Amino acid sequence: MDEQELLDMLERQNQLLEKDNRAVSFERTSPQLDSAVAGSEASKRRCGSDSGPLQEQHIAEQQLLQHGQNGPRRHAMRRSASADPAVKVKERMASTSSSSSQLQHHQQQQAENGKQEEAADPEVERFMLWTEILSNWDTWYRKKQRRLLDLLYEGVPGALRCVVWQHLARSQQQASEVSAARLHTDNAPSYAELIAQDTPHDKLIQQDLARTFPKHHKFKDKQGDGQEVLYNVMKAYSLYDTEVGYCQGSAFIVAILLMHMPEEEAFDLFIILMRDYRLRGMFKPSMADLPLRLHQFDALIRATFPDLHAHFGDLGLAPSMYASQWFLTAFTSSLHTEAAFRLFDVFLLEGIPLLFKAGLAILHTNHNLLHRHNFDGVMTVLGRDGLQQRYVGAEEELLHATKAAAVTQKQLQRYEKQYHTEKKEEEERTSELARLRDKCHRLEQRNAALEAQLGTLEGDYNKLAKKHLDVSVQLHQRDEQLLDMQEQLRRLMDAHVSLSSDTAVAEGKQAADDGGDSVVDGSLETSTRTENSDEQGQVERDASVDGDQQSGGDNGEGNGHVAANKDGAEKQKTLKGCREEENQQGDQGGGHEQEAKA
Repeated sequence: MDEQELLDMLERQNQLLEKDNRAVSFERTSPQLDSAVAGSEASKRRCGSDSGPLQEQHIAEQQLLQHGQNGPRRHAMRRSASADPAVKVKERMASTSSSSSQLQHHQQQQAENGKQEEAADPEVERFMLWTEILSNWDTWYRKKQRRLLDLLYEGVPGALRCVVWQHLARSQQQASEVSAARLHTDNAPSYAELIAQDTPHDKLIQQDLARTFPKHHKFKDKQGDGQEVLYNVMKAYSLYDTEVGYCQGSAFIVAILLMHMPEEEAFDLFIILMRDYRLRGMFKPSMADLPLRLHQFDALIRATFPDLHAHFGDLGLAPSMYASQWFLTAFTSSLHTEAAFRLFDVFLLEGIPLLFKAGLAILHTNHNLLHRHNFDGVMTVLGRDGLQQRYVGAEEELLHATKAAAVTQKQLQRYEKQYHTEKKEEEERTSELARLRDKCHRLEQRNAALEAQLGTLEGDYNKLAKKHLDVSVQLHQRDEQLLDMQEQLRRLMDAHVSLSSDTAVAEGKQAADDGGDSVVDGSLETSTRTENSDEQGQVERDASVDGDQQSGGDNGEGNGHVAANKDGAEKQKTLKGCREEENQQGDQGGGHEQEAKA
């Protein structure tokens, strides 16, 4: 091969190398990426310049999208102007070698750029996909909601989270409706007017400002802008919804919103969350919905993890001891911010069921650990510090377990019905117990009154008993006197009978001796009978009086009554004997008179 042929061959190789260099050198231009970057800038302006920790992520995404626009520059091959063929051959050989090395360098750089682009493609595609979703929101929300839910579990780009949240909560439309209702229905003041007023909950709000994300750069400064806007939103809502006012825990939800949007938009979105996501019932002064949520969660634990539920029961651990803050703050106070953002993405679509699923996911991902711990250990694992450390860098594990948790609206409705039934029964038992307690109280009062009355009656009884004793003593004394009088009367009667008998005998003898005086004797006998009859009548009257006195004494002394009856019987017997003797004497007198007449 002569020199000229060699030069021609080298020239052709040089042309091929230059062509390859032009193929390697490129400038990456993509209208879709430019549109995505523009959308990112618009969303950033829409949601405010301060997006907290998401600002760095937004800048990184922009750099990722703009990567490759400054591609490698083409290298021009130097051509030698030497006319010497030998020199030309050497120069062209050197140029060919240089071009070959440049080609290898560009190919290596292209491979590295390809790897970087391949690694960045999922994030770029995710960002572009969410941009497309936002531009066709109604279609996605109505017809592709299942796919939308899957994408929410995968995560929302930080730069678009503000707009996505507002779309999910339909904040644009509902905020305008709320504003119209405030202005035209109940004449409620605007946000600017609300924050200019004083709230009765000022002290409570001020106390909780420093407790809300105390380590976050936006809220850690006591006099910083973050605490100021948080105070404004909480004060405005306490005046807007006077029934709820302010409840501890709600500030965490508002703070999450303020990390992504201006304060007035956060205020409008918070109204929607309280009203349409059924958070309001947990923040009323009665907190009526919180026991319901805890009851539902306990029933889900019993159905999903019966062994863990039994273990908690043995430890005396109820959901109210560890899960109250989960539901009150929608996990925003229990997890680090990135995990809280990811759960809040899904919460705005699924609503309350997401809170139960996240709670079950926490128990599932810590199942074995919880089984090994005692009461204090379980509380440490499920406490704020334990959960924040547990899921740093493990957000995907938490979201995957949350998505896999089986919680249906039908289950929650059944448990809610069961809760209201049990609550009604408990209220009935409480009402019955209150009624019985009231009845017992009234009976105790009546018993006390009766005891007081009994004391009075016992006093009266003691007085009457003493009086009765005195009367009984007097009656006993009179009974003794009566017995003495009866004994004297009996002796007198005996003496009278004896005297009458002697008189009758004497009169009989005298009549026999003196027959002529029979008429006189008859008159005398008649007079004697009359006197005896009068005396017997007086004795009967005395006996009747004594009987009445004895009857009066029967109420106090039974023995006196018996003695009086005996005495009365003896008197009657004595009187009867006297009458018989008088009759006999009369008969004898009549016989004597007849004898005298004969």
